[in-house]
Amino acid sequence: MHAPLAGCVVFVDVRTKDGDDAGGVFVEMLKSMGARVLKSPTPSLTHLVLKSPLPHTITRYHTLPDPKPEVVAVGWVVKCAEENRRVEVSDWRLDLSAGAGIVSAIPGCSTRPSNRSLAGRGGTRRISMEPRRVELLDEGSLSHIAAPTLGIQERVDRAKRQSLLYQRT
Repeated sequence: MHAPLAGCVVFVDVRTKDGDDAGGVFVEMLKSMGARVLKSPTPSLTHLVLKSPLPHTITRYHTLPDPKPEVVAVGWVVKCAEENRRVEVSDWRLDLSAGAGIVSAIPGCSTRPSNRSLAGRGGTRRISMEPRRVELLDEGSLSHIAAPTLGIQERVDRAKRQSLLYQRT
C-alpha cells in the first residue's frame, strides 16, 4: 500500500465559522495516506494542520520545543491527497509568530495560501486566516466525506466542494 505521508505525525485543529470542530474529514484523509494523527499537540509532531484554531492550540504550539512542527493550512492535506504524494509545505505554510495576524475561531476564516505581503510590515510574507467565508464547513455536512467506501479521489473531490477552501492556482 502506498503511504505518501508515512512518517508524518500530525495534529488537526479545523473549526467552522462558529468554532465547532470540523477536522474529521481531514483526519481521515491523513490516516488514509499513512500519517499518524494525534489528539493533542505534542513534541513528536511533524505537522500542525489548522483552520481557525482554538487559542489553546496556538498557545500549545509556542510551548513546543524546537524544532517546531510545520504549520500548514488544510489545503496541504487536500493537495497531498489529490496528487497522492507528500507535496511541499511552502505554499501552505502558516505563520504563528507573534503579530502574524492569525485569528482564532472567528466567522469567515480561511487558510488559503497567499503570496501577498502586507505593506508597512517590513515586506514579510504573511498568510492571514481571516478573509474568506466558509459557510458550509461543519461536521454535519462533512461527515459523509470520510466514508470508508469512498476512494481517495472521491474524498478529495467532495472535500473540495464541501469545504470551499480549495481553489486551483
